[in-house]
This record gives sequence, structure tokens and C-alpha cells, in this order.
Amino acid sequence: MRIEWADEVEKEALPQEPYAEPSPVQEARKTGRGLEPVRAALSVVAGKWKHLILQALEGQPLRYGALLRRIPGASRKVLTEHLRDLERDRVVTRMVYGERAAHVEYSLSAHGRTLLPVLTVLGAWGAQHLQDPGSASVTAPEPQSLGEPFPIPKSSAAL
Repeated sequence: MRIEWADEVEKEALPQEPYAEPSPVQEARKTGRGLEPVRAALSVVAGKWKHLILQALEGQPLRYGALLRRIPGASRKVLTEHLRDLERDRVVTRMVYGERAAHVEYSLSAHGRTLLPVLTVLGAWGAQHLQDPGSASVTAPEPQSLGEPFPIPKSSAAL
């Protein structure tokens, strides 16, 4: 049986497979228990390579191999796990192209782009902290409240 491929195939997002373990944010929504906003944000970016993945995807979508080359210290296993985590948290979008040699590209979602300014401020704070841990020269907006749990949606449709 011969399969013919169209010369040009539009990109399409395939349905996402459910992951075995929900993220802390998804778990908090499901159980109705609150999660502090800082913990929720940190749970999304926690991981040795996640900030580098986000930085690499900032400018353009990349294929898996290109990501692996940009983050040379990351193993294939860990990079795959981090990409799945970021995809599950809707920070990264995975696009499958149905061409002759089907390939996948990763890009930042609109939601993921909102994380970039936060990482910039966090990076500036970290750089200053490395130089002088007691310095207060990094300016950041004053937080209104760090201990309030985020509102939990009543329906599970928000997951």
C-alpha cells in the first residue's frame, strides 16, 4: 500500500494526551485546596533547565533537536520531561507537522509569554544577589500579598 503525501500540509495541533501526574496547580484546582501564588508560579518554572527552555523559545519556535543543542547540559530524558511539564502547564505549545518526515516544534504560548518579564526580574534579582546578597538596588514592583491562595475555579473545565 502506497501512501501519498501532500506537498504542503498545514500545521495542526493534535489533541494532548493526559499526563499521569497533574501539576501542583492542577491538583489545587481539582481538590479545591488553595495554593499560594508564589508557590504556584515557582512550580511552573522549577527545574534545572526550564528557564533555559523558555529563554530558547523566546525568539522563535524550535524543534526538539535544536532545543537539545541550545541546552547542551540537559539529557534527552530531562528535556522531554521539562517540555511535557511546560506543555501541561500551558506555557509551551507543541505543534506536530504532518509532512513526509513528520516533525514537532515547540513554542511559547501566549500564557508562556506572560512569564518572560517575571523571569527577567527574577534573573536581575539573582544576579544582584550573587554579587551582594544584602543589596536592595534591584527594583521590582511591590507585591500586594504573597500569602493569599489563588482563587480556585468551581468547575473542572478550567483544567
